[in-house]
Amino acid sequence: MIDLHTHTTASDGELTPKELIKKNISALSITDHDTVDGLKEADNYAKDKNIIFIPGIELKAKSKTGQMHILGFNIDYNNINLQQNLKYLINKRNIRNKEFIEYFKSIGF
Repeated sequence: MIDLHTHTTASDGELTPKELIKKNISALSITDHDTVDGLKEADNYAKDKNIIFIPGIELKAKSKTGQMHILGFNIDYNNINLQQNLKYLINKRNIRNKEFIEYFKSIGF
């Protein structure tokens, strides 16, 4: 089996990278949302299991017509610029989430 769009506990998945690779699979790409945190573990473990591993990511993008999710494959998860930009996105999302919580509290939730 081949699966090129999976998520781990590094974002919104239910399995760790190692648990995901233990499934009966011959090729896999982990494409967690806005993070590369599980890719090194998965890459190392996949080599030991002789599984083709394609490091990936899923990013949300906005356009005039709405939102879309973009999958990136065969990314360099060690790239410092990528890691810094992902930290920026996550920090921005955390700030937005706190603002949502405060807003909902202010209206009685």
